[in-house]
Amino acid sequence: MFAVLGLILAVVGLKMAKKPGVTGKAVAIGGLVTALLGLILGGVVIGGLAAVVNDKTQLDRIQHYIDNARAKLPNTQQVRNQLPAK
Repeated sequence: MFAVLGLILAVVGLKMAKKPGVTGKAVAIGGLVTALLGLILGGVVIGGLAAVVNDKTQLDRIQHYIDNARAKLPNTQQVRNQLPAK
């Protein structure tokens, strides 16, 4: 979303920089490049997440890691036993 907004503002900045007496063309180009990189990176991240979510074996592996992490956590009684006595 921000990348699209950045593209729009960069194009507006480039058009304004064409007017006589207006500076900032380099900043507008920098904004355009940054917005394009953000758009590409966002697409890659969304594509990667979609690939992981659509792969059942990956989801099972993630669920296995979560279950293992939960099993290693102490339960409420264990935490209470470790607190200093009042």
